[in-house]
Amino acid sequence: MFKTPYEDFVLRQIRVVAEMLARIFRLRTDGKLEHARAELKRAYALLAGPQAPLIRQLDSATAAMLLRHPESISTFAHLLCEEAALLEDATQAGALWLRAMELCLECEAKSPGIPAVHDLIRSLVPLTDPTQLAPGYRAGLNRVVSGGPQTSPDAPPADRHDA
Repeated sequence: MFKTPYEDFVLRQIRVVAEMLARIFRLRTDGKLEHARAELKRAYALLAGPQAPLIRQLDSATAAMLLRHPESISTFAHLLCEEAALLEDATQAGALWLRAMELCLECEAKSPGIPAVHDLIRSLVPLTDPTQLAPGYRAGLNRVVSGGPQTSPDAPPADRHDA
């Protein structure tokens, strides 16, 4: 498939961020938490640029829209997971894991059937409380976990935001 120069650039950035994620994991498991946090901050900045702080504050649907590419959305979700793993506060970590789940479900809605996204979603299930997801997100989660029919990328967003 033909990639635009921008898409090629984004994919190269994502590969660099993936390497950074591996370093963050190693630093965290080695107990070098401050170094891991610093690398995490650099990874967010590389992936999302100056919009990184804004994207972190927006709802998941808007954040996914700004990140645009499924690979960027899922990579941002991975960064959130590493950030959660660095936290001592279980409530804050849970909120980040839930946010990562929402971003993965946005990615699934935008580009269904990516195995790595499904794997991340399944790994987040035991770390999150699915009842805290909006009904549309819960429906998406149920489809992924049950292996049911996937949403068309052209389908309307349904009620992902409804509480």
